[in-house]
Amino acid sequence: MTNVEFIHDNAMSLDWGRFDGFYFYNPFYEHYASFMPRIDEPIVVSPQLFNNYVFTACVKLFGAKLGARVVSYHGFGGPMPRGFRRVLREPAGSEYLELWEKTSLDREGSRG
Repeated sequence: MTNVEFIHDNAMSLDWGRFDGFYFYNPFYEHYASFMPRIDEPIVVSPQLFNNYVFTACVKLFGAKLGARVVSYHGFGGPMPRGFRRVLREPAGSEYLELWEKTSLDREGSRG
């Protein structure tokens, strides 16, 4: 595929305005649930970090370009920002697989 780019970096430090597609599978939950196995190297488990990551993801998604799409399974910890419309929601395992599309750039956009 020529239109795919994989980046190994901290998502919180990237400019999400460069991208038109995102996939979230409950990405920050390991900070909230201390009983969960760690995905990467040992991390500091912190509900405050969880809240910071969710807030930052909301801000970055709010700034996403028109037409950007988000697929989520078990969400990302917060509500989709204004301007996103849920296009599809279907049962998958223990949760729902959802597709969201950025349809509005104004502050009064739909929350789905």
